[in-house]
Amino acid sequence: VHRDIKPDNILFADHSTSLSQIKLADFGQASFFSPGEGLIQGIVGTPYYIAPEVLGGKDYNEKVDVWSAGVILYIMLSGVAPFVGETPQEIFEAVLCGRLRFPTDRWLSISHSAKDLIRRMLSRDVTKRISTDQVLEHPWITTHALCN
Repeated sequence: VHRDIKPDNILFADHSTSLSQIKLADFGQASFFSPGEGLIQGIVGTPYYIAPEVLGGKDYNEKVDVWSAGVILYIMLSGVAPFVGETPQEIFEAVLCGRLRFPTDRWLSISHSAKDLIRRMLSRDVTKRISTDQVLEHPWITTHALCN
């Protein structure tokens, strides 16, 4: 589990092409985890990207990284974060209490399929949040994938 997925930690392998592979960097907060092994504890990460179960002090698993990737996807498609605040504490409160919204002015041209993927990635209920495998199998991903 990476535990600090954010745009600063996503790098392009080759800047000379728009089809470059991306690489995940900064594994300083990462924790080895095997499904069925148990859950992880501890609050780590960057405010906008921390999953609600981490902020709530609950045990968590690899789905915290799905949450973070969902926040990044939301930002990439809309240009703004899904949960905002002036201070880290306000951001945490927005993540814990706020509702996911898709304001018409920013989301009018975004497909229902893209919004469905984001809703599933940003489910507050970790048991309903999709897995990384399910993200890769989602219709929005499979219909827009550039390669297999």
